Amino acid sequence: MSVSKPFRSAKQLSILVDAYFNSFSNKESGTTKTNEEDPLTFSGLILSIGFNSLREFEQYRSMPRFAAVLDRARLRILNVYEKKLQTQFSGGAKYALEKLLEQKIDETPDGKENDNVLQVEVLHSHLKPVSSESEVVL
Repeated sequence: MSVSKPFRSAKQLSILVDAYFNSFSNKESGTTKTNEEDPLTFSGLILSIGFNSLREFEQYRSMPRFAAVLDRARLRILNVYEKKLQTQFSGGAKYALEKLLEQKIDETPDGKENDNVLQVEVLHSHLKPVSSESEVVL
């Protein structure tokens, strides 16, 4: 993992996430400003936090102490895209939502994937395979 500044605590990460979202909020009206030149985006969030790739974001997200902060940040971005779906020009938001939701979401509490492994052991017996049910003798 090569994050430009490794995070020591979830609080440190939370401060950076909040700083990104606060840079888009209008404190006087309590609304989020819409800047078409530099809109609020998932990749913008990842870059502003200090990650160099989506893989680094996901690696930190798999760590229990950072998972809640990064999951909430992702939800905040989803919320923005969903609100944009209600506008007249929602094509970009629809595309962004589809791409964001296509990403694999690991919902296991320990951050590890649950691999269901089926182990098959072939046993040899004196019985011969049959080609149809009619050949089976009980």
